[in-house]
Amino acid sequence: MVIRETKSIIIIGFAAILTTFVLLVTIWVNSQQLHYERVYKLDTLRRAAKEISNLRQAVQTRYILLHEMLDEKDYFNRDELYEEFDRQASNFLVAKEHLLALSLGNDDLRLWDKVRPLATHHNINQKRVVELLLEGKREQGKNLMINEVLKTKTAILKILHQMLEQQNHRAGDEFVKLEAEQHKNFVIITMLSGFAFFISIGIVVFIVRATTRIQKDLLKADDARIANRMKSEFLANMSHEIRTPLTSILGYSAIAINSNTDENDRRECMKSVMSNGEHLLGVINEILDLSKIESGKLETEIEEVAVFELLHGVADVVRPKVQEKNIRFGINYRFPLPGLICTDPVRIKQILLNIINNAVKFTEQGHVYVNVWCESHAGKIFFEVEDTGIGIHPDQMESVFKAFGQANKSTTRKYGGTGLGLTLSRRLARILGGDLVVTSMPGQGSTFLIEIDAGELEDVEFVYHDDF
Repeated sequence: MVIRETKSIIIIGFAAILTTFVLLVTIWVNSQQLHYERVYKLDTLRRAAKEISNLRQAVQTRYILLHEMLDEKDYFNRDELYEEFDRQASNFLVAKEHLLALSLGNDDLRLWDKVRPLATHHNINQKRVVELLLEGKREQGKNLMINEVLKTKTAILKILHQMLEQQNHRAGDEFVKLEAEQHKNFVIITMLSGFAFFISIGIVVFIVRATTRIQKDLLKADDARIANRMKSEFLANMSHEIRTPLTSILGYSAIAINSNTDENDRRECMKSVMSNGEHLLGVINEILDLSKIESGKLETEIEEVAVFELLHGVADVVRPKVQEKNIRFGINYRFPLPGLICTDPVRIKQILLNIINNAVKFTEQGHVYVNVWCESHAGKIFFEVEDTGIGIHPDQMESVFKAFGQANKSTTRKYGGTGLGLTLSRRLARILGGDLVVTSMPGQGSTFLIEIDAGELEDVEFVYHDDF
């Protein structure tokens, strides 16, 4: 009875976590879509402002050229001015076509309706000035310039200025909305992540207490063998109920919300999600880091980091997994190397552990080596992680860096994993002033190159040999 109640509570808890996680992913996807829409609107407004500026430039330049033609007495120079005058007319027409091809607002269209007749009248008067000039009636041309051309030019430029101001004002509004939406999504994702975190802690506490209570109940029985057997069966059942669902909740949920996934696969994924998820807390932290990166809220703490101490610490963490798989592991230093670099110690260690653990996971035999070198003139330090694992097909090189992405479904089924590690590692590397790239051959292994900004190295002491 106690086991049944415990299982029900655990299932309810995981259902709440799953719901929270799906909400997190949905909010993240929707925020990305809204972000792209806002960016598209901003780009349209920018292009409209550019074309309006081109229109203003063409109007102003034609007026100046016409004025110079009236003052120019040399026929050849006047012909050159006329050619440029005619070319500016073409520029005006091209800018007009580009502007009207954009999605203009009603206010813009109303202003353009005012520009159109003015532009037509302005063009007629300008042509008349040219005709008077060719007829030798220079003074009449100047009078027409002053009385008509100048007046229509001023009116056109004034309206175009109003249109330009409208574009700039709308662009400012769109930018403010974009920032507000990003902040709102960040707050929601943070709250949901915290909610899921506390539910997970509650489940762990409940399981520990339930296990302790059952153990005490079993110890009350005279038959220790039966009590131990019942305890073992209960713990094994609890382990299966917890470990299996907590293994790949992220990967299957990502597949399920993918618009390219058919309904049958989606149903299978959602069934599997309820029985998977060993790394849920880590997954939530990864999603939170990604949301911080997307919203520009991720903070880094740059400080001095001892390079060799950092790598020794990373090696101590991964060595048990390497020994378990009986593969070779080593760190190769290409001297000289700086003793200290300036970066975020938590984030660089997170990147190294993600990449090295990934290499160990996909390597069944052979080796995983880490090659380290520095380009002091560029202020960069490099960590190259090479393995003899399954490798990656060339067509899938970039997909492994996409959120929730692994090379293929069979890889996910065989090796597990959330598919967020490489995405997060690349973005963290770029935040730290570097990048993460991969080269690979299927069946032969992969090489991940991590580039990190090492900071100013002019006053840093370098190590020139391995006797340190």
